[in-house]
Amino acid sequence: MENRPLVLKPHIDIESDQLEEYLDMKLNFKLSDDIWIGINDGYAEFYNSLPAYAVFNEDEAFEYTQNYLKQEKLIFPTDKLRIIHRLIFDYLEDTESIFLDDNTINNNVTMNDKMNFAIGNEVRMQLELKVDNILSKDDFLSDENVQNFIVWMRQKLDGEFKHCYIKQDTKKDWECCSIYDAYTQYDWAFHIGEKEISGGVIEETKGHDFVQNSQCLNRLSELLKESIEKGDNELCQEVCLSILEWGGVLYRNERKIKELGNSLIQYLEEAKEQLNFDGIRENYQTSSGQIIYMNAGFSKIYSLYIDNFIIYDSRVGAALGLLVKRWDEERGALGIPRIWAFAYGNSRGNINRNPNCKGDKSQFLLLRSGNRYNNHIENNLKANWLLGKVLKCGKSKFNSEENPLRALEAALFMIGYSMPNNEVR
Repeated sequence: MENRPLVLKPHIDIESDQLEEYLDMKLNFKLSDDIWIGINDGYAEFYNSLPAYAVFNEDEAFEYTQNYLKQEKLIFPTDKLRIIHRLIFDYLEDTESIFLDDNTINNNVTMNDKMNFAIGNEVRMQLELKVDNILSKDDFLSDENVQNFIVWMRQKLDGEFKHCYIKQDTKKDWECCSIYDAYTQYDWAFHIGEKEISGGVIEETKGHDFVQNSQCLNRLSELLKESIEKGDNELCQEVCLSILEWGGVLYRNERKIKELGNSLIQYLEEAKEQLNFDGIRENYQTSSGQIIYMNAGFSKIYSLYIDNFIIYDSRVGAALGLLVKRWDEERGALGIPRIWAFAYGNSRGNINRNPNCKGDKSQFLLLRSGNRYNNHIENNLKANWLLGKVLKCGKSKFNSEENPLRALEAALFMIGYSMPNNEVR
């Protein structure tokens, strides 16, 4: 297979419906819905894991998608997958213009903005996207727009906030009349298998409502903190894997946890120190130079170890984007400041989580996780600060909950399942 390593532009969304139509015209065989969803999800997960200006490697993309199908227990002939893979790559390269050519890179970027890295025997130029100037927590919360939004969101916690969608798995209508109402309808089906640990076991646990999920997470949080305090790296690893299993994000993240090996506890302690800093930093890494991982999986681990740290995933990001957009509409659509451009993530399947409206310039960016450009950390920290402040400014029904911040996060999780039909797909 010809391997075409190309450099990605930042913040470009791929329209899966258009891609599906393109494949339908080109293929001489039909794809079942479950196979297409699996292939599309595999590519989306691989693409979303890359930072802007990273190399989108054709061989790596194929291998990732092939493994994804196996993980989802979807059987599909390798020769046909290769045909689809080449067509998808042709489509991305020629139709979507998500890649930068060498002339664009060389003509528009100064040498100070470049860094060399090797791909096989070839050396290409990668752009290093500069992060915004360091933003402190105090500066963020004292911003006039942020303060106005906090007042607005406080009113929506118990007051009128309507949102609805159809759940893809059950085909049932879901709706809420306030943010708190969304929390009362929290639903996440989980199952954690039994694991032997030093001094006992992590019991098999399953459930779906908020109480069952909270009991599970509280137990995992206790075990995680206990393992770190005692220096029990083996226990720490098993608890981290159980957290990922709870969240349905064990795949890929399991390898990262195991790669950390005996340095896992030290890594988490240093990550906590970095992520507890009351500001946005340019770089997040340990004393040994290890990049601080951040994605929907590691956000869950950090949330159970670091106080006042929410789980920021595609659904929470989409919900925050929707809230900011509603706030802007109610104040006369003056535009969404950069400080408010909460990032969202694509879903598995054909569920829209993009809060941008059709025809509008994209204001909310795609959630990115990567070594050189990682807006996931920035968005997670801003969400921590914002939601914490919202809960402190007056009383709401959330303040009567055992863990108000976790309850508010759960409400956003439910709201962010799907965006309205007028938003971009």
